[in-house]
Amino acid sequence: MKNPLPLLVAVALALAVLPFRAPAQEAVTGAPAPAPVSDDATVITADSFRLDQGTRQGVFTGSVVVSSKNFRMQSRELTVFFGAGAPAAGTSASGSNKVQRLLARGEVLIVSQDRNASAVQADYDVASDKMVLTGTPQITQGKDTITGTTITLYRSSNKMEVDGRSRVVLNGGFPAPEAPAKP
Repeated sequence: MKNPLPLLVAVALALAVLPFRAPAQEAVTGAPAPAPVSDDATVITADSFRLDQGTRQGVFTGSVVVSSKNFRMQSRELTVFFGAGAPAAGTSASGSNKVQRLLARGEVLIVSQDRNASAVQADYDVASDKMVLTGTPQITQGKDTITGTTITLYRSSNKMEVDGRSRVVLNGGFPAPEAPAKP
């Protein structure tokens, strides 16, 4: 299953620019009612969020956390870049707000199933489903680690490239060759 993050970020950001009508609870308690969250939702929290439709960018800053069912990412800042195409026939102007790229910067930590990744920066291109980790990137799975100058993950094909001085540590070692069968 492909990660729904890019689509959900686009929807969340598109909704952020729609007119807002205060729920009835706000009038009673003075605080807005929390939005319902489904099990498969992606939630982004941060100290602040700014959307600039002119540059087609949304920027989350300060203690950014992106979480979904099988994925969690933390960073100091997350910039979301939107495409600039014309809206399709029969759709609103926000229909063209398709996420093209996500750029996380500052103490990036990604946890996905049994793997962790850390880097100074993570740059995700939606069209190619490619993530580039830079700034002392490291991937850990169990006791094994991979480091390099740049680590590129091709998520849809489950491939990886490590550029620069690469180091792979396999703490389980390689399996011993099987002994020949005795007659």
